[in-house]
Amino acid sequence: MHYIIVITRTDHSSVATGTFSCGALSKDPLLVLRGEVQFFTPDLGVSDAKQLVYKLTLLSTDGQTYLFNGYKTIDNSIGFSPSKTWKATTTLSVTITKPDENQRVVGRGKLYISWRNFESELQSFGAGGLAPKASFLKYFARNVADFFIGPFGKLVSAAEPGDDFLVPPGKDNTAGTRIGYLKKPKPIKTVVLKARDGVETTIRVWEPFYKQEKVKIPILMVPGASVDYQMYAMPTNTINAVDYFTALGHTVYVTTPRYGISSTAKASSTPANASLDILAAMEFLRKEEDGRKFYAIVHCVGSVATSVGLLNGTIPAGWMAGMTVSQVFFRAKFGKVNSVKGGTTALPKIYKAIAGPWYPIVTPRHSVFHWILDQILRFYPVGPKGEVCNSAVCHRASFLYGLLWQHDNLNQATHSQLENFITGLHMNFLTNLVLIGEKTRVLDAEGKDTLVNDDNLGRLEGLPIFLFSGGNNVVYDPVTTSMCYDDLRKRFPGQEELYRRTVFEDYGHLDNWMGKDADKDVFPAVREHLEWCVEREAGHML
Repeated sequence: MHYIIVITRTDHSSVATGTFSCGALSKDPLLVLRGEVQFFTPDLGVSDAKQLVYKLTLLSTDGQTYLFNGYKTIDNSIGFSPSKTWKATTTLSVTITKPDENQRVVGRGKLYISWRNFESELQSFGAGGLAPKASFLKYFARNVADFFIGPFGKLVSAAEPGDDFLVPPGKDNTAGTRIGYLKKPKPIKTVVLKARDGVETTIRVWEPFYKQEKVKIPILMVPGASVDYQMYAMPTNTINAVDYFTALGHTVYVTTPRYGISSTAKASSTPANASLDILAAMEFLRKEEDGRKFYAIVHCVGSVATSVGLLNGTIPAGWMAGMTVSQVFFRAKFGKVNSVKGGTTALPKIYKAIAGPWYPIVTPRHSVFHWILDQILRFYPVGPKGEVCNSAVCHRASFLYGLLWQHDNLNQATHSQLENFITGLHMNFLTNLVLIGEKTRVLDAEGKDTLVNDDNLGRLEGLPIFLFSGGNNVVYDPVTTSMCYDDLRKRFPGQEELYRRTVFEDYGHLDNWMGKDADKDVFPAVREHLEWCVEREAGHML
């Protein structure tokens, strides 16, 4: 390829002209009619990466037109590696298509730029001597350095209007919304519920996407700690869990218990206390649905709290036709790092003594302690280089729970605005979670080991349960759901068909629900179990 790049705009998008040689397409060089090169555009499909994008229209000497699309990806995998940095910035993935209605692919491959070609390419940048070249090289080096220096890069606490990954208004996005937010159906109602101990929480209801003759089973979704209904109704994903199941014809109820993003989160409580919130949500749903059975989807602390209610008899298993349990249930085993950090209650006690009972996910302004903590958390264990990021919110959440996702599974709009989707936690709540991890099973509100026994497990009889874990979950080891699965099958011999378990490889903890491709990788498995439960229930009624 021989071309001249002329930088014409301040955003460093540029015009490219010249020729392109490919013997498989034409014996003569192809002329670049219209060409644009976009430098360091955010890859909206990945949480923290940028691309160099090439879009060229090619014309052959025999009058054939082709579209040349190429890209280079720069991400945190290049950290402190000159060889990986050179490869990433000089390797171009290319697809060549015909500009017809089918966009037929006629060529695909990779182009590699040698040092000599790279030097020649620099000579083509603009005109006016050394100044334009120096300006571009400075811009180029600064953007690459952000990924090369990894944890030493600038920390970002929150997305701001005007950030360069702003999704433009269109049919899937409305002007004036937050960055990257898509236009989504609103709940038909939001209701304040009061638990038996007087704590107020909320529940939101979404109606089916389309009307149908046969009313399908309603679904109750219970999120985990420090999040809320948005975990299932992600406004930054094309298809979130609420979208997916309302499109299938289900009415979806999503509750936000006291441990979520709510006014009650800063009060002292435990997962066992929160079981009363889930009971209140179930009672509301049953009233709305005239006592019909429903299907429950519960995640993390929502699973733990639900298991407490089932085991102590507060929540009748007979109300449900079945349930999906995500990551943990009445058994709990921490991941490797969490098993060290959570092997003692000393850490939350020390934090509480220094900074108070509330751990904020967004760094408080003018707090020297939290500023120092942010600098330390740059180096908190996160796994491979690809899991390194510059989000202070992501770091703080990881310190609290462990890395909550595989970064490749989050799109940029989600990762850049984590402050809207996750909040902090009370240290008393965290202490109870640590004790649960030490005992490897759920505890009551006083922290006593009184719940997991044969008599209490007997209350789950006849309830179909689908358990799953993310294969790369470092919050709770995937063996956690295996322990629950084994306990259930042992407790109810002859009823093994009621229990299913799977592991979604390449997923972590929260990305099973918040991930950009969860609708393809995770939700169908939940749907399959739900429909099996409905068929089973219908068979019992005959």
